[in-house]
Amino acid sequence: MTAIKPGKILFISHDATRTGAPFLLLHFLRWFKGHADLPFCILLKRGGALEPEFEALAPTITLSREMSYGSGIVERLASIMGFNSFVEARAQARLKKFFAKESISLVYSNTATNGEVLAWLRDLGVPIISHIHELEHLMRHHISGLALHQLFANTDYFVAGSEIVRLNLVQNHGVAPERVETIYEFIPVTPDKGIQPGVQGRIRAQLGIPDSAPIVGAAGTIEWRKGYDLFIQLAQVTYKLAPELQAHFVWVGGVHTGAVIDEITHDIANLGLGDAIHFIGSQTNYLEYIASFDVFSLMSREDPFPLVVLEAAMLNKPILCFDKGGGAGEFVQDDSGYIVPYLDIGLMGERLVTLLKDPGLRQCLGERAAEKVKSYDVGAIAPQIFQVIHRILAMPAPTVMADTNAGTLAKQDAGTLIS
Repeated sequence: MTAIKPGKILFISHDATRTGAPFLLLHFLRWFKGHADLPFCILLKRGGALEPEFEALAPTITLSREMSYGSGIVERLASIMGFNSFVEARAQARLKKFFAKESISLVYSNTATNGEVLAWLRDLGVPIISHIHELEHLMRHHISGLALHQLFANTDYFVAGSEIVRLNLVQNHGVAPERVETIYEFIPVTPDKGIQPGVQGRIRAQLGIPDSAPIVGAAGTIEWRKGYDLFIQLAQVTYKLAPELQAHFVWVGGVHTGAVIDEITHDIANLGLGDAIHFIGSQTNYLEYIASFDVFSLMSREDPFPLVVLEAAMLNKPILCFDKGGGAGEFVQDDSGYIVPYLDIGLMGERLVTLLKDPGLRQCLGERAAEKVKSYDVGAIAPQIFQVIHRILAMPAPTVMADTNAGTLAKQDAGTLIS
């Protein structure tokens, strides 16, 4: 192999919450630490529940706590008084000084939301790789135009988490095809899956679900993109088509209180399904809930390549999803469940009833999904990312991407950063 530059690799995560992108980076870094003889450090824009797990792997700094506000009285007072540009300038100076001492040889940024940090780090003079998991709606409406411009102006090479993500970068953001490649998302596919015997009985008892009732599951944050409202509609359609099944619908993830839950409760009550639909919030043992499902339904309007689909497949679950809703169909295809036309809840309900009434079909599709997901194990995919890192490190010098259509459009579409 070609000799590579000495120095640490800096991995950046936009936060450390129990969501897909931070989990994926954490899975990769665990593999990387055990298989790649390269030192690294970690920058978290914001913290979260996974912060201790990142800290256990390598030196970790959390920008929101240690940089943006710092420990100095000057920064705290400036922030309180609203002098944000001053705080940002001090943070930028500290950030550059800190990583200059770390002797960084490459920056690997996870998600499209880190553009402003990449702009700060460009002066390090090292190549920058951005691993993109987002599709167009999120990029346009949850990342400021300035931050998008900074992402594309300061990234040398892109990794796309699914083929639909790659196509979006090329077709909608002018990224040259030779600067991006698809490397599918991944999970640790464990033989025992970490699920203890009798878990379904415990979950049923906890939620008050009879042993005879099938369980339809979904997972994700409570937001429009994830289709939590469509899940309620799916339950309504299913009860119209097959009331005798008395199916229960369980959504894992997101908030468990607040205005949006009040709205969800309002809809469920007016449909007369108050005992059959369960929104249970974020759970650390969420895989136990997925293991208890009979069918997994991905309701997303836009989801690049959700890890929870791979986790459901690992647990032998047939999967329902929409076409044009993201990359899930690239996994499901025609052998691991059903792909229905975008937002066709009626047809999804019909497919769901077919599965709930046919245990043999559920088992067949679930077993095919479980077999296929083995090729999405971290041990199979992580080496592909390492090869990209090694190849970029071996290049003589970073070649910054020229301004693209995305950069021009982004300048005209500056908004509020919500990452």
